[in-house]
Amino acid sequence: MSSYYITIVLAVMSVASCGHYPPGYSYAKFSGPVSGPEKEIVVSHGDDHHGHGHTVDYVAKPDYHFAYGVEDPKSKVSQSRKETRHGDAVHGEYSVVDPDGVLRTVKYTADKKNGFQAEVITSGTDK
Repeated sequence: MSSYYITIVLAVMSVASCGHYPPGYSYAKFSGPVSGPEKEIVVSHGDDHHGHGHTVDYVAKPDYHFAYGVEDPKSKVSQSRKETRHGDAVHGEYSVVDPDGVLRTVKYTADKKNGFQAEVITSGTDK
C-alpha cells in the first residue's frame, strides 16, 4: 500500500469592517497513514456452519504526521496542533490561548513502555 500525501493550505481572510485587525489564517497538513509492506491477517469469528467464520484484513505499520492551526486576531482565536506516529510511538503537542490570555501548551508522548505522558506548560499573564 502506498503512502498518501495530502497537503491542504487554507487561507481565510477575516478583516474587520473597520479594518483594524490583520487578516486571520488557518492551515492543515497530513501525510500517512501507513508505511512499509502490508500484511494479510485472518481474523477468526468462530464457525458459522457455512465456512465463513473468518475475515481477511490487511495491516501495515502506522506512520503519519499531521499539523493544523488557526490564528484570528479579530476573534482572539489562536490554536495549533501537531502529531507524529511511527509504529506504536506517538509524539505531539497542541497550544491554545485561553480566554484570560494565557498560552497553554501540552506536549505528549505515548508508547508501549511508558504509556501516555504529558507536560503542560503555561506562559503569559492572567488579565
